[in-house]
Amino acid sequence: MKSLSSGGPAALALIAFLALANVSYSFLVARFGYDDVLRESVETVLSRFAAGGPGLVLAWAGFALSALIFVGAAPLVALALQARHGRKVWIVTALGMASGLLQAVGLFRWVFVIPVLSRDYPAADPAHRAAIEVAYTVLNQYGGVTLGEHMGQILLVVWSAGVLAACWRAGGALKWTSLIGWISLPLWGLAQTELYATVIPQMPVIEMAPFAFMIWMVWILALAIALWFQKPSAPTAV
Repeated sequence: MKSLSSGGPAALALIAFLALANVSYSFLVARFGYDDVLRESVETVLSRFAAGGPGLVLAWAGFALSALIFVGAAPLVALALQARHGRKVWIVTALGMASGLLQAVGLFRWVFVIPVLSRDYPAADPAHRAAIEVAYTVLNQYGGVTLGEHMGQILLVVWSAGVLAACWRAGGALKWTSLIGWISLPLWGLAQTELYATVIPQMPVIEMAPFAFMIWMVWILALAIALWFQKPSAPTAV
C-alpha cells in the first residue's frame, strides 16, 4: 500500500473539529452557563434557553456538527498513521466514529427538541408543564447522559487509547505529544461518576469532565500539529 505523503488531511480535519467545538462551547458557557446550568431546575433551564434566542440554538448546532466532523476526522487519522502501523490502527477507528455519532445525536436534541419544549413551557397549564418536565428529563437522561456522555465518552476513550498507542510506537513528535493524551484518559473515567450519580444519589461525584475535555483537546491540537509535519514513511507489515 502506498503511504500518504503527510498527515495534512487528518490535521486539517482535527483543526476544523477543534475550532468549531471550542467556538460553540465558549458561546454556550458565556450565554447559557453550560454545563452548570444542567443541574438547575427544568424551569430555570428552559427559561434560560428561551432567553438565548436563535444564537443559542445555532451554538448547539455548531457543537453537534463538530462531533460529525470528528466522525470524518477519525478515519483520516487512521490513514495518516497506517504507514507506520499497517492496519492495526483501524481497529479502534470505527469506535471513534461511533463516539462522534452518539455525541452528535445527543447534542442535536438541543437543536430540534429542547427549543420546542422551551417555547411551549411558559404558557402551559400545570398538567402540560408536568408533561414537558418529564419529557425534558427523559431526553436528558437518554439522549444526553446515556448516549452522548456515557457511551460516547467510553468509545472516545477507547479510540484515544488506540491512537495514543500508535503514536507512542511511532516515536518522534507523535510519541511525545501522546503524553498529554494519556493524562486525560483516567480523568474521563472519573468523570463517569457524575453520570451515575444521576441515578445513584449515594455515588460520590468527581467532577473531572471539564478537565478531561480541556486536556484531551490540547492533545488533539498537538496531534494535528505533529501529523501536519510528519514525514512520509514506508508502510510496515501488519
